[in-house]
Amino acid sequence: MENTQDGTLGEWFKITILIFVNTSAVPYSVCNNLEPEKMEQLKLTISKRYDVSQKALDLHKLRFDPDLLGHDIIIILNRRNCMAATLQIIKKNFPELLSLNLCKNKLCQLGGLSEIMQIAPTIKILNLSKNQWSSE
Repeated sequence: MENTQDGTLGEWFKITILIFVNTSAVPYSVCNNLEPEKMEQLKLTISKRYDVSQKALDLHKLRFDPDLLGHDIIIILNRRNCMAATLQIIKKNFPELLSLNLCKNKLCQLGGLSEIMQIAPTIKILNLSKNQWSSE
């Protein structure tokens, strides 16, 4: 494109700009909430793993719990919706929780656990051993 001597543009170019817009997905926390029946079964399963005398909750290998598998419920604590559902149950049902065992759940990041101290501020023992931690 060059300016001519009279100050006008000698050539005009047509520029076409294409804008692609993808529709926004439903927020993860909304579209992946557990159904009420699954939440109730998860609550029952977690309650069976609670030791009242020790105020301890043993959720090691939760994904392989026979009560959950028997109802075709897969709880993988690496998934935000599964961790959120589990923490919600803990908050509502175990307000005096002192010990939480999350070992052998193939956890790889602490992100899902970021709320644990607000949800259960009484926790003194948090077992996160034998998981698959990532440095990223």
